[in-house]
Amino acid sequence: MRYAVISCPRCGRNRIAETKSGTSGCPSCGRRFELAKARRHFETDSQEQARFALTALNSGNSDTREKVGEQTGEDGDVQALKSIGGQLERAVAVAKTLSTDKGDFSSEDFIELAARADIKNPAKVLESAVDAGDVFEPKPGRYRAL
Repeated sequence: MRYAVISCPRCGRNRIAETKSGTSGCPSCGRRFELAKARRHFETDSQEQARFALTALNSGNSDTREKVGEQTGEDGDVQALKSIGGQLERAVAVAKTLSTDKGDFSSEDFIELAARADIKNPAKVLESAVDAGDVFEPKPGRYRAL
């Protein structure tokens, strides 16, 4: 199976899509579109590499982006997250990774991945990300990155 990191043609949200699908729907704006019309940033046979590439793209960190395609294996996304500068930036990248993988996520999901990404006091950092407006709580105990 092939995976591509794409951007929605309407709102620009980056996400992972299976390339065999002819169309896809954007979880942010709801638009359905042909994958051929979406901007492709990266393509691979590995879902883990696609996650790493998405994390790197969303981080805005050019050093991390240069590593896309160099990482393999199960911890590629975690290594990408660890390379992101500050705690809040890293927390937002963790939230975006979880939102891409799961849609909305629990604080336990966040704490587990954040701990692997060397975020100190993940529960407090998640609260800071919510306060900063980078993560929102669509229903009690569930979170989603913007």
